[in-house]
Amino acid sequence: MTYKSRIAKETKSQQRVVSFGVKDSKGREIGAQIRTWETDFESTSPEAKVWYAIKPGHYFSLYAQATRGGKAFGASQSTHYFTIVSARNAAIEKYLAQARKRAGKIKR
Repeated sequence: MTYKSRIAKETKSQQRVVSFGVKDSKGREIGAQIRTWETDFESTSPEAKVWYAIKPGHYFSLYAQATRGGKAFGASQSTHYFTIVSARNAAIEKYLAQARKRAGKIKR
């Protein structure tokens, strides 16, 4: 089944910047920015031109981005939506573990 939803409400996002204690060849600290918030989606009309393909409901949102020197670095990433907060927390830990591993491979 295909859903057509729109954002009805979002809470203010919380941001956390994580540093991995590693610098790149330009001396920039390698890290990640983690933003979390909650989003409510509601059904939208079939004629809607802008919509999300997600079931209406309450979600725990996550946006994770690599950083260099505390600033966003690399391609922008997609926002991910989870129905339970523990799933979002597990995704954060998985992202950070993979990002730490990548940071250890950076040439300095």
